[in-house]
Amino acid sequence: REVAAVLFASEERHLRAAGHRSVERHAHEHRRFLEDLAVVRDELTRQGDRPLTELQVASWVRAWVDAHVGQTDRDLEQLGGARA
Repeated sequence: REVAAVLFASEERHLRAAGHRSVERHAHEHRRFLEDLAVVRDELTRQGDRPLTELQVASWVRAWVDAHVGQTDRDLEQLGGARA
């Protein structure tokens, strides 16, 4: 969560500094990911450590990253910024 929050803040700073129109969309996706991650964390805490659950979480994170980087972060490429 901490690594994602730092990366997201950096992306949003780059977009704001460039006055890019997609900054609000980025910020919304980032907030939603962090909110969903908190729900997942709470669920894992409640359920305990189970291999299947870990695979599901890893799959969810991978799908989100692929979609976000493959679509939303293209705006950062235009600015020459780092991608997730």
